[in-house]
Amino acid sequence: MKRFKNILAVYNDAIGAEDALTQAAALARSNRARLTLVDVHNQSTVTPAQRKEREKCLQRTVNHLKLDGVERVSFELLVGTESVEIIAQVKRGKHDIVVASAEGGSAIRNALYGRTAIHLIRKCPCPVWLLKPGHSLQYGRVLAAVDPDPDRPENDALNTKIMDLATSLSRSYDADLHVLHAWEVRGKDRDTLSSEIRDTARTSLLEKHLNIHRERVDELLENYKPVGARHPVHLPQDIPERAILKTVNKEEIDLIVIGASSRGGLAGFLNGHAAESILAAVRGGVLTVKPTSALAEQSIRPVEKTLEVA
Repeated sequence: MKRFKNILAVYNDAIGAEDALTQAAALARSNRARLTLVDVHNQSTVTPAQRKEREKCLQRTVNHLKLDGVERVSFELLVGTESVEIIAQVKRGKHDIVVASAEGGSAIRNALYGRTAIHLIRKCPCPVWLLKPGHSLQYGRVLAAVDPDPDRPENDALNTKIMDLATSLSRSYDADLHVLHAWEVRGKDRDTLSSEIRDTARTSLLEKHLNIHRERVDELLENYKPVGARHPVHLPQDIPERAILKTVNKEEIDLIVIGASSRGGLAGFLNGHAAESILAAVRGGVLTVKPTSALAEQSIRPVEKTLEVA
């Protein structure tokens, strides 16, 4: 997967931080990218001796990564609020992805880092890859959650980003790629469904809307060629959060690639609580992608159009 050129890995005492570092290092090697490790400490709790010891630990890790094939790697030890400092470093360093653990370390840091993960999903201007601790870094099933909607043209570019990344990841891991689009009946037809109509009329109306949404997804997928043994498309009539959770559990999804918006969390229609629910349900992790407007000030290399999708 050749996309990311300037990777930021959150490397601290959180459970799963080693997994996040391993994933970030693998991305750096495959992309020949720059890798920066970042650790953030609260100014009120860190002592000069602790800071010095942490710097030594980070430098040893950097030296090890260089020996392991990561050509350009460095670290930043920052002081302040975790999510604020990470996002500031993303903007300052013009990083194009953040890789971090989705869990915390100690009981105190666990609550802090849980909030940090949600803040990164909402506010970080570049993609955020949150990994679940203890899960294999080999992903067998990847889910791309998309929302092709002619009434929301701003989603078009975001859907393309999601598909590009999900495609590339599925190829890299030789994984099955699932595509999900949840839909609901709107407008006058929704009022009709809520009234007393014959079952045949209800079925016909639902089939009409299903076909509309199937056509939208098919149009999105026209630019991608099937790869791999399985590439199922899921078109449930349901609210997005519930549809995603059902699919994640039924298909044992390892990694979700989904859009993120500062207005409401995942995919522009899920709030912070839904983000937490999905993080808890998915086996491996979540990779969130921002709309183009959120990346306007970021120097990010475009996705190469040689990618294929299952």
